[in-house]
Amino acid sequence: MKNTDSLQSNNAQKLLTIAIPTYKRKHLLAETLSSLKKCNLNINIEIIIVDNDHDGNNDISEMIMENFSTLNPVYYRNSCNLGMVGNWNQCMQLAKGKFITILHDDDLVKENFIDEVILQIKKNISKGYLFAFRTSVLDQRIEQSNIKSSPDNSEYISQIFILDLFFKNFFHGTLGIIFDREKALAIGGFKDNWYPISDYEFWCRWACKIGPLTLINKDIALYRIAENESMKEVTRQLFTSQSLELRRKLVLEKNVPNVFAKLINLTTCVQTIQVENYWSDKSYIEKFPGKILVKACLTLFNIIIKIIKAILHKDLNHESK
Repeated sequence: MKNTDSLQSNNAQKLLTIAIPTYKRKHLLAETLSSLKKCNLNINIEIIIVDNDHDGNNDISEMIMENFSTLNPVYYRNSCNLGMVGNWNQCMQLAKGKFITILHDDDLVKENFIDEVILQIKKNISKGYLFAFRTSVLDQRIEQSNIKSSPDNSEYISQIFILDLFFKNFFHGTLGIIFDREKALAIGGFKDNWYPISDYEFWCRWACKIGPLTLINKDIALYRIAENESMKEVTRQLFTSQSLELRRKLVLEKNVPNVFAKLINLTTCVQTIQVENYWSDKSYIEKFPGKILVKACLTLFNIIIKIIKAILHKDLNHESK
């Protein structure tokens, strides 16, 4: 099912695999690899590139050999197009690292990326074997790129439970998230039928089956927003409808308290506003009617949700004692 057209062969287990699924974005992939070259590479890691362009030419492998041989990457080309989600799972199957992080082929890492990731792996801070870093947003929907940094870079660690994930996805795809590869495969990997929230559904399933996600407040990467699939109206509608179904499933399977059923419609309404505000074209965002009122409503909603979660977390902690 796959063509292992690799530039390097190494069967020894690595501590970390940086996996880059790619499809017809050679120029962006080159930028991603260039950002990796600035990191500390003298560590027990591997970098793999899994190309979903099964009938394309070999110019990507040539570009890698000519410009990025110092990364010692392993290049694979799938024998058929597995789809975006299928290629994420293919990355996990091909990886040799105990831990894996899936890096989008259009995103950029900061110079502290590898050092921070390895530091946290060695500290073994996450008993759930999954931890995530904060990432900034590189918005290229306007003529001059705009970087929106994380609000804080102070050093603190927090836990994200299924009660938190019920209300929103905290992450930018798979960027900046490191997890135990075998555990990810054991719970079934990413599910294509949950597109375009396959990552969000996976984090929820992880929280339910394995445990909370550890969030580290260190900014280590840039998530690029440009003209892509997520900006299409049909995709934005799917974000909302699939998230609605996911929340219903979480209630039905009793992964969250029954009272959450009363919050599904409100949460979905708020998410619709957030998706439109985040993923619509920039001209729409700037002209968004009642922008100040919308922000005020979202702020109020977040305050209410924080109060609800604080009460529920306290009750659950009391019951567990």
